Amino acid sequence: MNTPLLSRRQLLTVTGLTIGVGTIGLADASPAAADPAAVPYIRLLGGHPLQVLSPGSAQPTWCPRQLAVEVVRTVALPASTVVTVSFDDRLYAAADPPTVTLDGHSVAATARFTGALTCTVTIEPAIPAGGQLLVRIANARAALYPHDLVPQPGVAAATLAARGAAPAGTDLRPATPDRRAQGTQPWGVELFTGWERHTWGDADEFSYHHPVRISLRGTGPGRAAYPTAFAIGVDPRLVDHVAVAGATLNRRPLPGSVRAAGEIRTAGGYTTRWRTSVMVGIGDVLDVALRVRPLKPAGALPTITHPVVTIWDMGNDVLQRQTGRTSSSRLDSVWR
Repeated sequence: MNTPLLSRRQLLTVTGLTIGVGTIGLADASPAAADPAAVPYIRLLGGHPLQVLSPGSAQPTWCPRQLAVEVVRTVALPASTVVTVSFDDRLYAAADPPTVTLDGHSVAATARFTGALTCTVTIEPAIPAGGQLLVRIANARAALYPHDLVPQPGVAAATLAARGAAPAGTDLRPATPDRRAQGTQPWGVELFTGWERHTWGDADEFSYHHPVRISLRGTGPGRAAYPTAFAIGVDPRLVDHVAVAGATLNRRPLPGSVRAAGEIRTAGGYTTRWRTSVMVGIGDVLDVALRVRPLKPAGALPTITHPVVTIWDMGNDVLQRQTGRTSSSRLDSVWR
């Protein structure tokens, strides 16, 4: 089966990748192998590495963001050259179909998936020396909590085989960021907001929502590496003042546990920032009650700043889980 012609977007996606690490030599039986520069090898592509967290791991592992390899060669490849890539389907979703390109142009190839999960791509025509030969197999899955922890993630591997050459392979390991985990287990925080609606206008035809309660829940399995902190942004024409009325941790009062960390007030926005002394663990819930003083304009407004609450200044720990719930907003205001 021939791979279809790539769209311009697919072409940019494939050819715009950044070269990573992981090269292998291919023990070619032909005379050209006497020159090391003539020996084809595989070079991993994939841009920035993707972090993968395991339930009990103190250090994250890293995998390529895209399973794509470049076959680098200064000699021609014979017809039916095979590139095989194996990968963990918990980390990757297979491309549909896998693609082969030479200098951005589609190359006829067949792809076959076997086992758990191995993709064998057979490049049908002979490939001349020179040019950029790319094979794209799969893309990393963007998993959020609670599906983000992967026990014992597998390492992707690739092999290159051509007639007259002994196949050789390598693990597809990206260059990992020079960062160390600061905790012993992955951790995460989810934010939930309670809102109150206030109205203005002769017939209360205009409305705005402001936050009255914020809940921060620890997802675990470890305790957060930093105390929880949050920021509140509102429209200064509709909210004059925001203060903390009190806080509880797992329904127990925490007097003085939330303190102001500054505010920014401009014509278009009013933001307050708050720090707490609490590092939430799995199942912990920090509830913060707010005292808000709303304003009522004389009539319609030409623009509006929608309210937003966000987790703020929680560090950049490599063990922090991506919950997808680090901010909340209301976009249903009526102002004109």
